[in-house]
Amino acid sequence: MALFILVSFHLILQVQPQNVPQPELSVSPSVLTVRGSVQLDCKTPSAGVSQCYFYPEGDETNIKHSPSCQLSLTGSELTRWTGHSYRSPQSVNITCYYTVDEFRNQAESPHSLPAAVTVLVLDAPQLSVSTSGRSSVQLNCTPPYAGLSQCYFYPEGHESNLKFPSCQLSLTGAELTTWAGRSYSSLQSTNVICYYSVKISDRWRPSTHSLPAPVIILDKKPTITVSYEDRRHEFRFVCEISLSVGADVGCDFYLGDEKIKWMMSQRTRSGSLACSFIAHKNFLFSRMESAKSREVSCDYSLNSDQTVHSPLSDSHSLTQLPPLPTPKTTTQLTKLKSTTEALDTVSTHPMETTKDALTTHSTQDDHIQKLSRRTFFILLLLTTSVSVLLAGVMIVCLCRFIRKQRTARSFKVNSNSGTKEDVTAMVSVEDKSVPNLNYSMIESVPTPSQPSGPSGDTQDLSEGNQDVVYHFYCSITDIVTDS
Repeated sequence: MALFILVSFHLILQVQPQNVPQPELSVSPSVLTVRGSVQLDCKTPSAGVSQCYFYPEGDETNIKHSPSCQLSLTGSELTRWTGHSYRSPQSVNITCYYTVDEFRNQAESPHSLPAAVTVLVLDAPQLSVSTSGRSSVQLNCTPPYAGLSQCYFYPEGHESNLKFPSCQLSLTGAELTTWAGRSYSSLQSTNVICYYSVKISDRWRPSTHSLPAPVIILDKKPTITVSYEDRRHEFRFVCEISLSVGADVGCDFYLGDEKIKWMMSQRTRSGSLACSFIAHKNFLFSRMESAKSREVSCDYSLNSDQTVHSPLSDSHSLTQLPPLPTPKTTTQLTKLKSTTEALDTVSTHPMETTKDALTTHSTQDDHIQKLSRRTFFILLLLTTSVSVLLAGVMIVCLCRFIRKQRTARSFKVNSNSGTKEDVTAMVSVEDKSVPNLNYSMIESVPTPSQPSGPSGDTQDLSEGNQDVVYHFYCSITDIVTDS
């Protein structure tokens, strides 16, 4: 009988825990920041609960217990307890159970369903300021997580004056002045702060605010004055800045859109800042040709940050400089100069062409010079060929004329002398030794050379060498005797 009672009592103890109901875990709030707190409540429907236990899902050995079945934790404590380092919005599941004291034994309840808790480690963003053009700034609010685009900007001390939702904000100096609600007559800065927000459970959770970023407003337009010295042919430029507070400021001088000089500012007697420099007329004219403008202007910037520039001053026209040549006039002058140089080169050195005569300052002029060079070479070649041809024709004609003249003169001489080639000459000789005795010597000699023309050149009309034949004839005259 006693054994039966003991066995029954043991069975009752084993069956009793199965009748312990499952608890329900509630979390309030379900989303919190690192500095916020969360209340965990393990609701037990049974009486006589002695202890409640809480643990992260999947880590049953990492237990926190509470006799009241309620547990309050901050966001940082929850982060350390779960062992997670949240660099983006994530959730962690918490589970609880309880124990009941019955018949001097503890009965463990079934474990509750997991409850999600979101811990937002919303670190402060990084705020940077850069220039996005003349007299404008670009504000960039960079969150620690990617994919967040809901950002807010406000001037320090005016948290309700927000600009959102983009994480990039571009403002001109005038817009920044209006937004900040201040008017600057000196080089002062306004501090801008930003933060971002994350939407969790249909609610936007703001992050920690960034550190203030100073933004310099250069909204004062400078004034430029120009004076000219006739004797030295020099210009003096002065860029005056109306600022009441001293600062390290530099000025940039422009000719059109081209920067020609940077100068450091100095304090004037009137209390304003001014930059000045002197330039010669030839220097400005050379820069004017490259800038294609005669309008001079200036602006200023801080030496500590030369990326932010003030508005440009009103431009001033340099009337003392010669007018800019028009594109049509420049092209005509270039063509005329190139043509003249090419003609001079061809006349003095037909086989060489100087580089200076073919050099131009534009692609179109260079093409024209190449065509001119080719044309002149063709003309030179044609002229030379025609001259050689005419000289050859003249030489042939002259030779034929000379040959014809010689033939005509030779025919005339033969006609006058007949068919004989010799001319008979009678030479009378007196022999004084024989008185009254005369004899004659007839001599056959070659025909004398005849002149061929006005030049006096002689032409031998004999066709061969013949021996000279001497014929002696004696004549005895009647001797008159004295009777």
